[in-house]
Amino acid sequence: MDIILLNCFPLGHSGGFGLNTNILDTNIINLTVVLGVLITVGGDALRSILANRKEAILSSLQEAEQKAKDAALQLEEAKTALSSAKSKAEEIRKQSVVAAEKEKKSNSDANRRRYKTTWTNKTRDYSITTTNSTSNAI
Repeated sequence: MDIILLNCFPLGHSGGFGLNTNILDTNIINLTVVLGVLITVGGDALRSILANRKEAILSSLQEAEQKAKDAALQLEEAKTALSSAKSKAEEIRKQSVVAAEKEKKSNSDANRRRYKTTWTNKTRDYSITTTNSTSNAI
């Protein structure tokens, strides 16, 4: 009876079911089976994840482009404001120089009048003093 059992379940390379010991062949078969199962089961989930990611990236790019345009507009506005401020500052500087020149001239004229008045008063005082001295001396 032992011989009959061995003939019913052949082992090895006799054309029946057996184990493949070639590692390269078994790895390729296993990888194909695993990828097939993953694509079948997780394909839809992976596609939706990738689609969501694509939409998020595109919206981020659009937002970045819009922010860049806004920043360029703000830069132009700032340059215009700076130019205006510089011209206004130059105008104020010129006005202050003119005002300072007028004030300087006004002060010098006032000083001349004061000096003239003071000189006239001192001369008058000197002549009065000299006249009094002369009359006292007589």
